[in-house]
Amino acid sequence: MTSSYTAGRRHYRRQSRTSTISAAVGVRNILAVVQVWRARARFRRELAARSERELQDMGTCWSSISEEVSKPFWRA
Repeated sequence: MTSSYTAGRRHYRRQSRTSTISAAVGVRNILAVVQVWRARARFRRELAARSERELQDMGTCWSSISEEVSKPFWRA
């Protein structure tokens, strides 16, 4: 909600504190999603770079991680 008033010939608009806070929360949520996406992309790149021996040490193999590695960063 905005409030406005006129002082002389100038017209001023002021945003309410609630809309400013909600905009800040929205920006914070967007940044959190971007952080999750970057972490997924980094994890999948690192997983794809593992050798067959490293995967065996982890108790897995390429055929079981290939689906995870092939997902785009936005998909969980």
